[in-house]
Amino acid sequence: MLHQHFSTEAPKPRLARRQDYAKSYSILLAPGFSLVSLGGFTQCLHLANTLSGKSIFDWELHSENGAPVRSSCGLQVGVQARKPDPRDIDCLLVISARNPKISRQLSGWIKTATRHGCVLGALDGAVIALADAGCMQHGSRWSVHWRQFSAMQECYPDQEFRRTPFTRGKNTFSGIGATSGVDIALGEIQAKLGMEFALRCADEMNYSAQHKFQSLSSDRHPALASIDNETLRDVVEEMELAIEDTPSAEYFAQFAGISIRQLERLFQQHLNQSPMRFFLSLRLDHARGLLLQTNLSVAEIAICCGFGSSTHFNKRFKESFGVNATRFRAESAA
Repeated sequence: MLHQHFSTEAPKPRLARRQDYAKSYSILLAPGFSLVSLGGFTQCLHLANTLSGKSIFDWELHSENGAPVRSSCGLQVGVQARKPDPRDIDCLLVISARNPKISRQLSGWIKTATRHGCVLGALDGAVIALADAGCMQHGSRWSVHWRQFSAMQECYPDQEFRRTPFTRGKNTFSGIGATSGVDIALGEIQAKLGMEFALRCADEMNYSAQHKFQSLSSDRHPALASIDNETLRDVVEEMELAIEDTPSAEYFAQFAGISIRQLERLFQQHLNQSPMRFFLSLRLDHARGLLLQTNLSVAEIAICCGFGSSTHFNKRFKESFGVNATRFRAESAA
């Protein structure tokens, strides 16, 4: 990971973990965290304990300095006075706002925990915070909001980012969206107690109808979420890969093995726009993400998104978002 330096000192031997019979979570709250995410995660685990009749899951709440933390809706939540020794944490879950900053001291604490075998989880904006602080190990897998997806790929190429609502890796898990806390908790319950018990918990919460627990694996563009046409899906995926090169409509038709007229009908029928208009919107969305999440200049972003000049890029950007790229970045940072 960029800016990440792990010690070569061998980890100290550890005592047997309590997760042999229970799984313990240290939940780190950052200012502006979502109460919905925290409540969904802890309430779901509490339900699992209740239904099983055992204390299978337990958790503690922490902040960087031991003080209560104000959530995004203004309510404050109390935490344990002191953070635990990072070498003794089984699983660390970070919940934060979308644009948080992790201090160097806190970053070191998190790195020590992961170096000693801690599983690292992230909800909401915590993925961005952990990446910016260099707390992710090389090649780890994370869910990010689709608006940040392109920028995160650009900034952290040694990580694997997905647009799925939740993702589980070897030693990581993450989620995005209002119900991500529940989604992640059900994933933890499934891993510990099996799918049948996890679905029982979902039923008890009356969550089953909304919760696509067995099928939330699509990493497609959200515009295709309700479209069941594999040709269209494949073309859009190819468009996302070709943003910098900006090939022609003929290229995409050849890629799909259909005529240009068929391609245009396909996009018009399902997305109500031409293929190249949709491709332009993909490029501009990618540019918007880079403006928000990176320090690349407007000229560099124009090149990354396949525009021949900053002038052309700014013109297209203003047509789509009402302001040029420079002003958009300035207003977003204000």
